Amino acid sequence: PYARIFVGGVPMIAVDMVSFVASDVVVFGGAILGVMLLVLAIIFRRVRWVVIPLTTCTATTVIMLGLLGALDWRMTVISSNFVAVLLIITLSITIHLIVRYRELLGGYHDLDQLAEVYVLRDKPDAIARIRELLFVDTLHVKRIPLNTCTVEELAAHVYVNWDLARTIVAYRDQHGPFRQREDLLGCHRVDSTLFRKLAPYLQVP
Repeated sequence: PYARIFVGGVPMIAVDMVSFVASDVVVFGGAILGVMLLVLAIIFRRVRWVVIPLTTCTATTVIMLGLLGALDWRMTVISSNFVAVLLIITLSITIHLIVRYRELLGGYHDLDQLAEVYVLRDKPDAIARIRELLFVDTLHVKRIPLNTCTVEELAAHVYVNWDLARTIVAYRDQHGPFRQREDLLGCHRVDSTLFRKLAPYLQVP
């Protein structure tokens, strides 16, 4: 009285494959997120340096998935792992840029400087979301001794190029040591805008 029905063929394989891929994406993505949180927390020990990379990764993934959806890109078993690969690549690039920028800059003295980080440029919404979680500790800002620094040491700062560094050192050699940071405005290559950005990183006895 009862019939036994066996489902098979291409439709069943396709349905199973989609369900397996979806499950793997959720599990694999959650594992990656947990590992990223743990590693970032251990390395940086600050909430802001955990939030910024994760925000960047999230924005990049959402934009890329939206682009692939708009282009009607078909999902395959191999391409289903693209989200994990994209997160790893984006995270590594973001961490590298943040660390390198911090090293060259000598530390942040204002949250507005986040907009100067390459991965956060032209992303005011992302910056606005993370500003409330951040604060700036100016005690850790690395300052350049303006009266004793060399051209190489001055040019290593992200706000100063080689030509400007040579001009500032030549101005110091010609007019004598700086008595206050504002004396730098006497150099014709330094305008008020550049001075406001550079002043927090200068040390004058």
